[in-house]
Amino acid sequence: MERCAAAHLAVHLNLAGMFLNNAVAHREAETRPTSLAFNDSGTLMVSGPTTSANESIHAIEPDGGISSFYTGLGRPQGMAFDVDGNLYVAASLHGRRGVVKITPLREASLAISGSGIVGLAFLPGEDAAVVTRDTVYHIGLDIAGRLLR
Repeated sequence: MERCAAAHLAVHLNLAGMFLNNAVAHREAETRPTSLAFNDSGTLMVSGPTTSANESIHAIEPDGGISSFYTGLGRPQGMAFDVDGNLYVAASLHGRRGVVKITPLREASLAISGSGIVGLAFLPGEDAAVVTRDTVYHIGLDIAGRLLR
């Protein structure tokens, strides 16, 4: 990793930690970042799930600005972007568990339905690894994931 990229990541992770520590102080609940994903513009998406059915994905911009990207998920966990900028999150949406697709316009829909899904990662060839509490599945999704190089 280049030195600038490493420093950029360190700043983002520090901001993510400060943001979520502040959220903990205000909500009086223990929240720790469990999932991180960068989009193409360098914005860091962060989730820190609790048992609430109305959690948020927070966005930390490269300049340090922090906002709520999407609110209304239950226990958002593993996250990954596709090449079109859609964010995929292992979470519940309207009481249904699976992988939620959130478009850049912040419209959410259930892309994969399944209980116990806690994470995902895109693989080469439009495939994905979808993770439950005790199993990793390799599935074809016909979605070109944004792969880190």
